[in-house]
Formats: sequence, structure tokens, C-alpha cells
Amino acid sequence: MPRLYVLFAFLCALTSLGCSASIDSTGRDQVVGCDLTEPVVSEDGSSTICVDATSREEWTLIHLEDGLVNASQGWDLAFRRFSVRTNGGGSGTGTGAGQLVDAMNISGVDFAPDSGWIDDGADADELVFSEWYSYNGDTHKLTPVSGVWLVRGGHDQRYYALQITSYYDSAGDSGIYTLRWSALSPPMVLPDLTPGTGALPMPTDNPQSGASGGDEMSGDAGVPAAASYGCYSGPPDHQCDCDGSQEQCDEIGGTWTEECTCDE
Repeated sequence: MPRLYVLFAFLCALTSLGCSASIDSTGRDQVVGCDLTEPVVSEDGSSTICVDATSREEWTLIHLEDGLVNASQGWDLAFRRFSVRTNGGGSGTGTGAGQLVDAMNISGVDFAPDSGWIDDGADADELVFSEWYSYNGDTHKLTPVSGVWLVRGGHDQRYYALQITSYYDSAGDSGIYTLRWSALSPPMVLPDLTPGTGALPMPTDNPQSGASGGDEMSGDAGVPAAASYGCYSGPPDHQCDCDGSQEQCDEIGGTWTEECTCDE
């Protein structure tokens, strides 16, 4: 696998084809075209921000009024590569929730509905945003699904209509989200807000794995024996390779994780 990849990369560089071997590229290229690090409000009242989620270890947290925040502040959404989590349920201790509705854009949604809200579960396929994208096997690109996401903030009765408009910067590097959202009127019947019991996965975990029971902000990685680790390919194949090294996994844009359970 490593020799084939090196040959592939060499041919791509030689021919300037701009080839891609993974849906989730390393994100190590210079980030350009992403200078909206604070919410910019348009004339129609909607806000736009650019979120750098290229790190494979650190989560980028945003508050849908204040913009980028840190773990000690209240946050609404967390981003790391192609994984998006709400501050509630299995992902956080807040009261965040969400749902996807059939609308062309955020201007087509005026108020938050009374029902339909879900929060993150403990597993990857139970996240509110687990299917925010469609994958093109030919181009290895992620495209946001149609519709509008409704988001309840991590704290208080705050509601928003949100769209992920892009996962790439102007150079085509992945992990650079562009978000657009607008505030919504609360539901007619306000829900009881129940704090979540989850925590963001630790740095060594698969970005789409379930909550590990530890907060990565604590710095306690809890790394087990290296033999239990493998290279997770991510969607759409969701393959684990137990034969390669971490360096080889990084080269192909995989995730080095104990979730592969290679010691079993």
C-alpha cells in the first residue's frame, strides 16, 4: 500500500493532475480564502463564518452569536475534519440539538418548530450531523446535502437555521467549512432543556467515533498499547488496516485509531 501511494503521489506531482487519494485530505496545505474568523452579518441579517477544522486532534468550537470560542466558554457546534457535533446528548454537557428540514435556503425558515429535535447519541451514526454530506467516489469530494439544518444552541432557548455551504477553501483543501446561518424565533412550546452527558472524543479517537468518556481538553490521552491501533479509512468504505504504520496511515489521509481493535 505505501509503495503504491508513493508512486501515485509522484505521478500526480509530475503531471500536475491534482490527484486525491482520500476524501479527507491531510489539511496540511496552506489555508487560503478563509479569513472570516468572526461572524460577518449581511444586510439580510444572516451571518457567515469560516471554520478551520483541519486539525486531526483539536476540535474547533463555535458559538452562533460570538463566533470561535474555547472549551471553557459556551459553544454550540464542534468541528474536526468531517465530523460535526452539537453541544448536548452524547457530545457535550449543554442542551444543544438539531434536525434537517426540507428547505432551499435559510431564508425559507422563519421559526423553530415544536417537534423533531434530536441530540447527539454516543455512536457515529447517531450524531445529528452524521450525514451532512454526500460523497463522490470519483472526485473524492464531500458535498453538503440539500436542506437546512435547524440548531438549538448549547445553552438557553436559542435557535438557528444553518447551512454548510462548503467544506473546502479556495485552493481546494479540505476541512475548511463555510457556514451561513440566521436566528429563528423560539418554538411556540418551549422544551425542557436537559443537559447532555457526553464529552468530545479524545485526540487519539476516530473523529466520528462515539464519546470516549473523557474530555480531550483535559490533555489526558489515555493511549493504550500501540498494537491495538490501526488505520481507519473513513467513509464511504469504513475500512480498517491493521498492517501498516501510523506514518503510512497519515500519508493516505487515514485516521490512526484504537477503534480498529487490531489486537483482537
